[in-house]
Amino acid sequence: MAEWPELEPELRARLALDPDGFEAMIDAFLDTVPSLPADAEWVDRALGYPWERPDGSYVLDADRVVPLGEAAQPGRSAVGEVASRAHELADGPAEVVGALRMAPRQPLLAVGSNGAPSTLVRKFAGLTGNDARILVETGWVADLDIGAVASPTVYGSFPATPIESPGTRVRAALLWPTPAQLAALTWSELSYWVGRLDGHPFTPGDGTPPVGVYLIYVNRWGALRLGDERLALAAFEARARSARPVTQRELLDETAPLWLGTGATGDDLLARLATDHATTRRALAPLLRPLAEPFSPPGWTPLPAR
Repeated sequence: MAEWPELEPELRARLALDPDGFEAMIDAFLDTVPSLPADAEWVDRALGYPWERPDGSYVLDADRVVPLGEAAQPGRSAVGEVASRAHELADGPAEVVGALRMAPRQPLLAVGSNGAPSTLVRKFAGLTGNDARILVETGWVADLDIGAVASPTVYGSFPATPIESPGTRVRAALLWPTPAQLAALTWSELSYWVGRLDGHPFTPGDGTPPVGVYLIYVNRWGALRLGDERLALAAFEARARSARPVTQRELLDETAPLWLGTGATGDDLLARLATDHATTRRALAPLLRPLAEPFSPPGWTPLPAR
């Protein structure tokens, strides 16, 4: 991964905002968030983050999810750029992976909902051809864990961001986006930097070659800590985890009293986030962000501002 991705100047300018400019952008965005009913569907979506995903590696072709083993079958037409090489696929998934890892695609580690097909379908809406097709490999990342951002989202969840964790191996997804897909993903990650991570190799579970350097989104607000405890999202499987695993329900229940007082529950906080998101986020910011842990391992390099 020798080259940085090419992103349009407007997107680079957003990524390069200083803290004051970034907070002004977020403040303006909050004023656009509508009031929503905190109904059962909304609550289920908030608690279900990072949402359903296949157990193994897959190819997403528009809105079709093709397991990697099925994509490797000769004559499989659902994988487009691989189908033209169907006669080469007799040896199995490695050839599909090789074809969908080819430049100008670059590896991008998904520590949150970008590993879920429903998220990718939504974010790639309007893209066609090879830009509507992507390989998503599942596997394990070394010396890393997945924490919760020190701020909730418009859909009520505490989203994911990486945290350092020597000795831990966490299950995550590695995407291979085209330039157009990477731009679509990066535009959608409003509060995240994009950069390069080295020293935390990703080992796919399908037996294909590991990847040592990849792009990754890192939240600008950092990962939430409560008391002296580092937290990890329980939705992501991990081995030798040192941070305390928490569910979305537990995160909401434990943060609600910080603003709403003793006895407040996650349901109370979800109702506020749905019906008056801007006021709730602005009230939570000075309470949660001082508790955040930044991400700054030696191998992390944000995308240069140029």
